[in-house]
This record gives sequence, structure tokens and C-alpha cells, in this order.
Amino acid sequence: MPLTDHVVDILGVGVSASLTFSFYYLFRTGREIVHHLKEASEVDIEPQLMAGVAGGGGGLDACVRGVVRACDNPIHSLTRPEVCGVFWRHTIKEHLTSQVMGFWLNDSLPVSTSTNSVPFMLMRKGVGVQITDPGMLEAVDLTIVNEKFDAANTSFVDHVWGWMKGVRTTGTQHTEEMLVEGTSVLGIGRLVLGAEGLCLDPSDTVPYMITTRTKKAVLHEVQAVLHEVQAVLHEVQAVLHEVQAVLHEVQAVLHEVQAVLHEVQAVLHEVQAVLHESLVEDLQAPLPYFRALGVVTALGGLYCVVRIAVRMFDSWKRRRQRQRELRLLEEARARQGVAAGTTLGESDLPESLMCVVCCGLRDVLLLPCRHMCVCGACAFRLPEPRACPVCRTEVESVQPVYYS
Repeated sequence: MPLTDHVVDILGVGVSASLTFSFYYLFRTGREIVHHLKEASEVDIEPQLMAGVAGGGGGLDACVRGVVRACDNPIHSLTRPEVCGVFWRHTIKEHLTSQVMGFWLNDSLPVSTSTNSVPFMLMRKGVGVQITDPGMLEAVDLTIVNEKFDAANTSFVDHVWGWMKGVRTTGTQHTEEMLVEGTSVLGIGRLVLGAEGLCLDPSDTVPYMITTRTKKAVLHEVQAVLHEVQAVLHEVQAVLHEVQAVLHEVQAVLHEVQAVLHEVQAVLHEVQAVLHESLVEDLQAPLPYFRALGVVTALGGLYCVVRIAVRMFDSWKRRRQRQRELRLLEEARARQGVAAGTTLGESDLPESLMCVVCCGLRDVLLLPCRHMCVCGACAFRLPEPRACPVCRTEVESVQPVYYS
């Protein structure tokens, strides 16, 4: 059987193998990311952290939470100059109305995207973790600082032309997003000890990202409570030197403040745990689908391989059968003393013994229809699938006929 008969099957095997490898690679990569992210340490930014990183070999995969602060001059918003941050993105989208199957549907098409960033730090307790190259971040959660929609000024001719094409422009949307200074974020990456202090660099095992999953109002309220507590502590210390009589009252206030601090720390730890679990679930969700798709494509490739093998076996079996039939026919002719391909004239044979194709001697029997209507040479020239010239029944085998 020529190779061209298996082009579709070979292509099916190739596509199935490539898809299987791709889905397996995605599944394995995602599983490794989830595994390493689960093992990543949740550390607090504190003065002892630098010593811990140095003692651990100079680097570890970790999740750290801190407040965004620019290392140098921050980026100011184009539309709101009073807003400054460390990561800026401006997106322009064209809004369209397109006709699909008689229905008009709204759609948007990105026109351009501009980004800018500056090195920044995640600050907490007077200690900072630097992000020296924000452009290498795989994902950054940004806040929309300005969003503007400019409606398209189209004429009647434009409306008619858009109706004929099936696409009409409704306007342009400008969106400005920033990672604003003072935002509490969660940084994931490799914590290393650089020349200028602690740095959060890209990691080979966990995603390198900055994310915000808590409500800003809660974080601002916690920060305000901490500032108020610090102010109360300073006032209490001043009062202690001036009024010794109210020492017991000040101590009671200090105990209350400590209780508030413990509650705030407990809330922060709960928020960090929820954020970490949500990130793991987001990365782990598509893994079963990748595995299922990989199994399906592998089964498709196996089906194509089995189909090729069956067709090649059938072709080999037909060739073997033809060779056996030809050998039997030659033996029969040798016994009767008739050369292969010998034909007699119409005057020498009765019409009942003439081949319906070449008028030679009918010397084979077609099975299973049992018609004796052709000679051996014509029987082997019948096109595939072979069919009886009389009743059109498929010929399964050819048997020689002996004349006495």
C-alpha cells in the first residue's frame, strides 16, 4: 500500500503526539509551580530577616507583604498628578459593534498599551525589600486611577457604511492604571541578600509577581490604628515623667494597646493565609483539564496507529491470497498443458466457455458467487475491490478449474 494512503493517519499521529506533549508539559509545569508555591515560606519583613536570609545560603523562595515605596522619584499620573506610584500602564481600546448571524454584539479591540516602571521597595517595620527591575514581574495587580470613554463622532454616511460592512465604531476608551505608593501588596519570588540589602528577584520555581487581594479600606484602617497607638504611647511616656500619680492608669492603657496590636497581627496573618490559599487554588484549577486533554489526544494517536496497522495487515493478507491463487492457477495450467495467457479463437471454443472480457478460456471460479465467467489473467486484473462481472458480488477468492 503506498505511503500516500496514510497521509491523514500520519498527520493525526503527529498532531496527537504534539498536543499530548504540550498538555503534559503544561500539567507538569503547573504542578511544579503549585508544589513550590505551597512550600514557599511566609516571612515577615523585620530586622532579623536579613540575618535569616544570610544564614540560609543567601536566598530562599518566599512570600512577603509590605507597603510600596519608590526607591527614587515615583511616577505621577498623567490625568491626576497628585497620584504617584511605581508601575504605570496606559491602555487604549476601540469599542466596536459587529453583526454576527443577524445580531449586533459589542466588542473591544486593543489599540495600544504603554507601560513604565521604577524600582521600588516593600517596606515594613523600617526594613525594605527592593524590587530592582519591575519589568521582569510576571504579574502586577494595578489600580485604575482614571478611565475615560470618547464617543465616536460618526456621520450618516459612516453609519450606512458600517451597517454594510457589519462593523461600526462606537468610541475609544482610555484607561490609566498604577501601582500606587502606599499600597499593601504581597510579593512572591526569591528573597536574596544584595549589596544594598534585601531584594526580591525572579525565581525558577515560583511565579514572580506583586498582587493585592485585600480591601484597601481595611489596610488603611489598620495603618491608622497603628499610628494612633504610637501617638498614645508617646503621650503616655510624656505623662509618666510629669505625673507619677497616674502610673497605674497608664499601665492599663498600655495593656489595652498591646491587646489591640495582637488582634491586628492576628487579622494580618489570617489575611495572608487567605491570599496564599487563593493563589494556590487559582494555579491548581486548570491542571485536571490539561491532564484530561493529554489523555484524550494520546488515545486519538493510539487509534490512528491501530488503524494504520490494520490497513497494512489487510493489504498484506490480500497480496498473500493473490500470490497463492496465482500459484494454484499456474499449477492447474501446467497440469493441463496450457500456457499462461493463452487464448483460443471464438471458433475453437463454445460461447459458454469464453471469457466475458477477452474471449479466452474460462479457467477460474469466482467465490463466493461461484460464477465461472472469466479467465485467470482477467480475474487478476479486476480492480480493487474485486467484483464479479456478472452479479457484482465482491470476490473473496479465485479457484482454478480443471477440464478433463
